[in-house]
Amino acid sequence: MMMKALLVVGLAVATLMGAAAVMKAQEKSQPEPNNRFSTLLDKLEHDPAIKELWQSCPADLYRSRSVFWSGFLDNPRVKTAQCQADPLWCHTACFQDGNDHACFSLAQALQLDEKADASHYSESLFTRACATGSAGGCTNRGGGIRNGNFDNDPFAAKPESERNACLFRTFEIACQSGDAWGCAMHGQSYQYGEGVAENPDKAAEFFRKSCAISPDFVACDFAKRHLKEIGVSL
Repeated sequence: MMMKALLVVGLAVATLMGAAAVMKAQEKSQPEPNNRFSTLLDKLEHDPAIKELWQSCPADLYRSRSVFWSGFLDNPRVKTAQCQADPLWCHTACFQDGNDHACFSLAQALQLDEKADASHYSESLFTRACATGSAGGCTNRGGGIRNGNFDNDPFAAKPESERNACLFRTFEIACQSGDAWGCAMHGQSYQYGEGVAENPDKAAEFFRKSCAISPDFVACDFAKRHLKEIGVSL
């Protein structure tokens, strides 16, 4: 018992040190704005792990790259604005430190950068976020696979049954992990029979769960619209 307590204390200290490192990194001089993402994209282009992430079903990788202390403490929070300001630092935090927030926020930063034609990389980073423990990363990559609007997405060429099975498992995992969007997407799988037989009652169950998790979030608004489509109330 004493050793477990010491481990948790030690991990708490490590987390505080990690948070301090985040703040210190942001104080460093930044590269010129035009070079920030071009340098990152070059790094991603030559990283063989990106190809694996791009081709993998998120459900198959969930928490497979999570750090050992994740069961005790959360990773230091990293915001999208931090990754916009210093994407290379976020890349290090994501791939070397296993920080799921850094992976997720770096993916969002790439999405928001109008000059970076980087859907391939942002989607891969959402999968990396999923692998390091972000349920939202699983949901976002699943949404990208479902929408099918990315050039050369390997899932576009897969049989529909295989693609839908991946989506069902991915949204199921995300919902079980408490992601409101994951539950809304999982409800949609049941609504349309995506990877599972159509079941309006199960669809309603997961749409309601989305709102139970976060009633004021946009995912709940989405869920309410779909509840209306199937003719039931919240």
